[in-house]
Amino acid sequence: MEDFIWLRFFLRSLDEFYDTEHWQQFFTFLREKGYTLSSTATGSEDLLSEIQAFVQQRDGIFSIDVSGALEFRIDIVPEEGYMLLDAEAENQFSIEEEGFTAYQAWLELLKEVYTFWHPLMVYQFNENRHNVTRDNIVSNQHLNWLYDIAIYSPQLVDAIGCERLLSAPAWRIDELDDGAIMVVPEEHYYLPREHHYRDVAQHLGFVVPPLSNE
Repeated sequence: MEDFIWLRFFLRSLDEFYDTEHWQQFFTFLREKGYTLSSTATGSEDLLSEIQAFVQQRDGIFSIDVSGALEFRIDIVPEEGYMLLDAEAENQFSIEEEGFTAYQAWLELLKEVYTFWHPLMVYQFNENRHNVTRDNIVSNQHLNWLYDIAIYSPQLVDAIGCERLLSAPAWRIDELDDGAIMVVPEEHYYLPREHHYRDVAQHLGFVVPPLSNE
């Protein structure tokens, strides 16, 4: 398992990055789920003044540490068009049964965060695979790579094919209320592998990764 899991949430509008009220609503959404939020830079739990300063400056990255049932960090990265959720995987999602339970909770949280923002796309960043940009998503280009976790917005579901996604031989396929679809190709590392990344990629017409001995 990778040491860290990075999920990129590509927001629909760049203006959303500078909407203080919406960020406050998002912070409240997480706090109501029992999470404690603090500024990574200062440690302050009073995020209102800091997010206001970030919005006014419109420069750099704003990072928030989140602790509770799960531990992760949020990076707000307007220049790249995404919000990043960064979780340490080795300790939280280990090969023990409780790690599998935590991983399932992580997937549910990702779906809930998606439902709050309704982004263009969510995917798990991996240095060894093609990493799409916001421009790729808007133009439906270079989206033929499979990721360990991905949530396709309704417009991408239409482009790829709803039935094709829903019938993919993946470990988890969840259809969300707005028509988005989450695809998790393979089981958590704790489970015996009954699904294979390559089979899912081939079914979807995506780039099929080589076997490790090829």
